[in-house]
Amino acid sequence: PIIIEACYSDIKYSFEVNKEVTVYQLKEEILKKTRLPKLRQILKIGTLQLQDDRKIKDFEKNGKVEVIVEDIQKVYMKKIKPEISSI
Repeated sequence: PIIIEACYSDIKYSFEVNKEVTVYQLKEEILKKTRLPKLRQILKIGTLQLQDDRKIKDFEKNGKVEVIVEDIQKVYMKKIKPEISSI
C-alpha cells in the first residue's frame, strides 16, 4: 500500500491505497473523506496537475504521495472574480 496525504481546505487527510490505484480511483477515496465530488476535484503535487488515468505509484516517494486537493469551482471563481469586480 501507499500512504496518501491529501490537503483540502487546510485540513489534512491521511489514508492508505493500493499502489495500482489510478488518480480517478483516488478521487473516490477523497470524496469519501471530504464529500467533494470527483468531477470537481483537481489533484496536484506542487504545480503538477494529476491526470485521472495515471497510477498513484507513478508519484510515490518513500511509500507516500502528498497531494493538494482543489475545488474546480473555487479555482474558477477566483479567476473570474477580478473580471467581475472591474466591470
